[in-house]
Amino acid sequence: MKKMKRKMLMGSFLGFLVFGSPVLADLIDFRDVAWSSAHRQQSLTVGSVTVTCNPTGNPLNDDVLYWDPVDGFGVTSPGDPTVPSPTEEADEIDSYSEYLHVRFDSPTLVYGVRVADLYGYLPPEPRSPEWVEDPSLGGDGVPYTYGEYGFVGTQITTGPGEGFYFRGQDSGQANGEQYVPVDRVVSLLYFEVMCERNSDYSVIGIDVVPVPAAFLLGVLGLGCAGWRLRRRAI
Repeated sequence: MKKMKRKMLMGSFLGFLVFGSPVLADLIDFRDVAWSSAHRQQSLTVGSVTVTCNPTGNPLNDDVLYWDPVDGFGVTSPGDPTVPSPTEEADEIDSYSEYLHVRFDSPTLVYGVRVADLYGYLPPEPRSPEWVEDPSLGGDGVPYTYGEYGFVGTQITTGPGEGFYFRGQDSGQANGEQYVPVDRVVSLLYFEVMCERNSDYSVIGIDVVPVPAAFLLGVLGLGCAGWRLRRRAI
C-alpha cells in the first residue's frame, strides 16, 4: 500500500510539473524598458533573445521596430502614415511586408505569446475604431465575427514547426489583449498578419520556461523513467 501511495504521489507531482507547469514560466516582457533601445532600429538582442524586423538582412528593407511600454513591439514601414489610419499604423504589424521575428539562442520551450491591439467585431458597429468596412470583400477575407486576425509561426532546429492563428473575438476588448498558447520547443517565432485591411496587432511578450525549470523537468523525467526500470528489474 505504501509503495502504491508513493507511486501515486510521484505521478501527481510529475503531472503537476508537466501539465501545470505554466507556474514555472517566465515572461519575456517586451514592454520592459530593457527593450526600449530597439525603437526605430531593425533589431535588438537582450540576453539570449533577438527581435528583428529584417530577418534576412535585406539591405533594401527599410522597416524599423516600433516600441512602447504599453503594447510592446510593432513594425513601422515607410508607407505607414505619421497620423494613424484605419489600415496602416506605425505601432503595429499591419502588412504582409512587415516582419517581426523573435529568435532564441538555443531551443526554448514556449508556453505562449501575448498580443495586444487585436480587436473583435461586434455588429452592428465594429468594436475597434480601426475596422474598415468593405462588404464587397467580405471583411477583407476575415469573417466579421472573428474580428481582427493574426498568426504566429514556429521554427525548430530539427524539423518543421507549426503555426497558430488568433482572432480578435477572443481578446479582452479594453486593449485587444490575448494570450495565445504555443506549448512547443522552438528556436524562432515569426508573427504575420492574415489580411492587410483588418488585421493588425502588437506583440507584448512571450512566456517561456527558464533554464533551471526546464532542467528540473528533464531530471525528474529521467528519474521517473529510471525508477520504473528498476521496478521492472525487481
